[in-house]
Amino acid sequence: MKLMRVMSALIDDPWLLSPAMHRHLTQIAMSHASGGDTEAKQHEIALRYAAPQSESLAAVGNALKAAPTGLKTFAPITQNGVAVIPVEGVIGRKFSGMLQDCGVCSIDVLDRLIEECAARADVRGVVLDFDSPGGSSSGVEDVAQSVARLAEKKPVIAFANTQMCSAAYWIGAQASALYGMRSASVGSIGVYMALLDSTRAHEMQGYKVEAFTSGALKGIGIPGTAITDQQREFLQARVNSLADGFKASVQAGRGRAIGAEYMQGQSVDGAAAIASGLMDSFATLSQCVADVDTLAKMRGF
Repeated sequence: MKLMRVMSALIDDPWLLSPAMHRHLTQIAMSHASGGDTEAKQHEIALRYAAPQSESLAAVGNALKAAPTGLKTFAPITQNGVAVIPVEGVIGRKFSGMLQDCGVCSIDVLDRLIEECAARADVRGVVLDFDSPGGSSSGVEDVAQSVARLAEKKPVIAFANTQMCSAAYWIGAQASALYGMRSASVGSIGVYMALLDSTRAHEMQGYKVEAFTSGALKGIGIPGTAITDQQREFLQARVNSLADGFKASVQAGRGRAIGAEYMQGQSVDGAAAIASGLMDSFATLSQCVADVDTLAKMRGF
């Protein structure tokens, strides 16, 4: 049943994710469904494509210490009271512990961490350490709003530590400032949805599928049925609506006009991100921690 839910989400839901990563995830799920690989091989593939390659939190050095209960695993707190929250791997909701071990980001966990940082008096500011190609659209807007609310209370710096794309960028754009590596991949502002038309495959196997629905938009994408023009218009409108919200949120979060030419779904490197207003400055993770500390002092924390 879990595999069926994964396959359904990959094929039917809107995504804020790089197409390359979506392709890899689909290949993993389809291979597992066909029984073509062993469990160990699947784990190897998952690690290869989903596990982050970001700078380790240990790079902050001796400044990091064990955090109090509630933030210990996900958000080490520096001696200066700056919480560092890694946002790594594919973003989605209610990921299992096994998937999280493979390097994905469960957005519901991220949201709880952000709310906890907002509530804790010993957290003076936050660094969101991103290495993510994006992910599912579910819950992303809500977490972006949580980051925006946190940034109103305490300084928040989003750090593009290799990747901050699509869903990850939507979230990061709500921070007080956005820094990144020179080689970072940033942006990918857009939404897409992919449906599998299997009518030809069914026909070649001698099957004909007839769907009986209570409305013209019920049962979109039933295997073996073709998508109608009315259904295409509905799905495109859904994608456009989500994309419009994404773009408006980025403009509001960044506090400046981002040219439409940078909102066509592409990602750019660090230099182009700064030139376009998608990013503020080059930095390292330790510099982000130091700047949050400075901003917190300026705000009287």
